[in-house]
Amino acid sequence: TAGSISNTSGGFTVSPAASLEGLTIDSISDQVAGAGFTVTVKAYDLYGNLKTDYAGGAALSNLATSPGCSLCSPVLPAKSATYGSASWSGGTGTFTGVLAYNAQAGTTIIATDGSVSNTSNGFTVSPAVALKGFTIATIGGQVAGTGFPVTVTAYDLYGNVNTNYAGSGAALSGLATSPGCSLCSPVLPAKAATYGSASWTNGIGSFTGVLAYNAQAGATVTITAGSISNTSGGFTVSPAAVDALVFADATLSFNGQPIDTKVGTPIYSVCVPSGGTAPCATAPTSTGVRVLARDLYGNRVLATTITIGTNPSGTGQGSAVTSNGVANFGNTPVINAVGPAKLKATTTAGSTPTAISNEFTVALDLKACDDTLCTNSATGTQQKGFNQITTTNDFYNPGSTNVILRTQFIKKADFAAPTGACGTNTLVNQAQEALPEGSGVQTTAPSTTMLIVISKDYLKANGISARSASSFNVCVGATWIGAGAATPWSAKNTKGAVVAATLNGGIYWGLARDCSAFPANSPNPCVALRTKQAIDVQNYFHWTAAQTAAFMKDSDIAIIVRKSSPWDGKAGIYS
Repeated sequence: TAGSISNTSGGFTVSPAASLEGLTIDSISDQVAGAGFTVTVKAYDLYGNLKTDYAGGAALSNLATSPGCSLCSPVLPAKSATYGSASWSGGTGTFTGVLAYNAQAGTTIIATDGSVSNTSNGFTVSPAVALKGFTIATIGGQVAGTGFPVTVTAYDLYGNVNTNYAGSGAALSGLATSPGCSLCSPVLPAKAATYGSASWTNGIGSFTGVLAYNAQAGATVTITAGSISNTSGGFTVSPAAVDALVFADATLSFNGQPIDTKVGTPIYSVCVPSGGTAPCATAPTSTGVRVLARDLYGNRVLATTITIGTNPSGTGQGSAVTSNGVANFGNTPVINAVGPAKLKATTTAGSTPTAISNEFTVALDLKACDDTLCTNSATGTQQKGFNQITTTNDFYNPGSTNVILRTQFIKKADFAAPTGACGTNTLVNQAQEALPEGSGVQTTAPSTTMLIVISKDYLKANGISARSASSFNVCVGATWIGAGAATPWSAKNTKGAVVAATLNGGIYWGLARDCSAFPANSPNPCVALRTKQAIDVQNYFHWTAAQTAAFMKDSDIAIIVRKSSPWDGKAGIYS
């Protein structure tokens, strides 16, 4: 051009500069994890010309690996991004099949060739739509019957929190039903767990008011939706406060009931005879009276102090702390009064429940019998006690099989209706004494057949089962009737002159050597005594099975003696 004069050359091509100096990435819209998308990249020279001669070499990067979910079941592995395949034309590259797996906002992609690079706009990668896993947040220790929360998180296939999921079909399960206690009074019903109410926000579910009733270590909760599920880590559900006490529970084969024992000696629930003067070995060989403590749902309680005592006071026999719900009183309980007794258990914890034991007998003491004179105790109370076995030194000696008996007599007239044989007492072992002739054995006539029943439990409580013999030589004892009266047995009073019959039933005594031999027709009132003879007694008296059961068990030992003038001991002996 010069002034108004100009001209234009023929056309020629200006190619882009040789070197690549810039890259751009077209805007990327929001994506979904695992769904392919396209990325467009353009190449430029130093002067901003689209570098049409650029045939590729740029690569994409920067998409994060997904988190995966190692706690999901099954495990969801982490997944690395891929960038598809690229084709270039006229300086423009098209990357198809790009796959992002990490869900996040502000995701970017970087295009790079050598020292030249650029970053895309930020875009959001949403989690995949499908639910593929759950996790349950750690659950701490809980208390039976107290509500607690459970937090659940939903995941997609790549371990991203599945913010799309709103809880469709999800439910908790897995907590055990409490045991209850059908033998408690009142009955404690078994209680099934409940799982509260759920609310879901951005893939996280909050279950509030979950209630576990079964106390246990290692409790778990399971979340399930269709085929997707997972189970929490174990946690402890502690029992609630004590609500019931029992001395025995057949459903658990638990028995802490007190058993018959000697006056003034420890009361046990299981007595292991140890010989000597101690019919029960000291704990832990023998088992003390025990009380099982439960909460409202039947769970065994944690450490709780239980107190026992004689009923109805419930005090005076010690306290023990429960272990696994059981309070063991060892050799603490001792009752110094003869007769029937019950124990009462109490606690100040929880609803302050109580429990009453079965009735047991506090029996008269035993003495051993050797070759010296054996007499009963001088007190009228012991003379009239039921099931007294009077002996002195070798009673627990396994080498001895001699026992002197002084026990309850029941006259034959009462055999037809044995339930009333003990007067106002409802059980034989509650009777002070059932005498064969009015107020006492004070006459030689008429002849009377008598039955002596000795509780096997009573004998065990007094240590007899420590003896090696299964059969005992038993002296029923001599009855001396009236001052100055001559009887076949009055000579056995070798400790002095004739003794006045001041006690109902007379004075009973005998020598161990009187038990050494007894022919079948001997006037010596001694017998061989064994257990398991209830059927013999039943047959002898023509009882029904119910009548027999009213008097004895098959494990009791029994003797039948026919009294004539005053004793002959000849008839009806069963062993």
